[in-house]
Parts: sequence; structure tokens; C-alpha cells
Amino acid sequence: MVQNINKGGDNMSEPKKARRPRRTRPPVAITLPSSFTVKGNVLTVSDRQVTDLFKTVKREQTVKEMRKHKSRSTRLSDAFQMVADAKLDIEELKDELEQWRDGMDGTNLEMSFKYGQLDEAIDLLDEFIPHLEELEGRDGEVEFPSMY
Repeated sequence: MVQNINKGGDNMSEPKKARRPRRTRPPVAITLPSSFTVKGNVLTVSDRQVTDLFKTVKREQTVKEMRKHKSRSTRLSDAFQMVADAKLDIEELKDELEQWRDGMDGTNLEMSFKYGQLDEAIDLLDEFIPHLEELEGRDGEVEFPSMY
């Protein structure tokens, strides 16, 4: 362990800085031509096949890189779309639980623990919906400054 002495005379150990993991490109799935051969660890294809494979790989990489560089307003619109989708999902879940609970009515299960759990879950989901409704349609309120 390496120890440093600071100006006050106290011994302090200095932890090593953690290295950031190396960024790698995501793998790209390519379809090999039907006329390729493998001998040992060597893949043999024609010049034309290599050119076609390169176009496929380059196109896939370009599409993936373009996904990263969306404008701020587009990313905000996407986030608001996710909010709208989440609201729909929560409403569907609430409807499912209400149907489950309604199916228990009239079967002497109204006082059961499960019925109480369903009521609590429905009430919580019902509380979330107004908060999400407040956010719907507000994405046009934010105006981002231009770069220049």
C-alpha cells in the first residue's frame, strides 16, 4: 500500500483511480455468402463478396450512430411519447386489476387479503394517471436555443 504524508503530518492512503471501460462498437450481424470457405482460421470470400459485406456493415454502423445523435427537441418529444405510452400501460394494468377484483365480487372473497391488495394497487395506479396526464402535450412548451 502506498502512503502519502500530507502537510499536516497525517498518513493517508491514496486509492488508485478506476479506469473507464474501453468503448467498443456493438456487434453487427452479417450474413455470409453461400460460397465462402473456411480453412483453419481463415475465411475465404471473393472481392465482390467482401465489398458487399463492407456495405452491409457500414450501413448498419451508420444507422446505429445516427440513433445516438438526435436533436434535443426530438429527444424531448420521444420522452413525452414514452410518458403517453406509460399512461396507457398504467391504465391497462388498472383495468386488468379491476376486472380481477370484480370477478371476486359475490364469491365471499370481498374481505380476503388478496381483495385488499387489489384495491390498494388499483388506488395507487389511479393516483399515477393524473400526474402523467399533466405532462401530456407539454413538449411544445420547451424551446431549445439554437447552436448559433
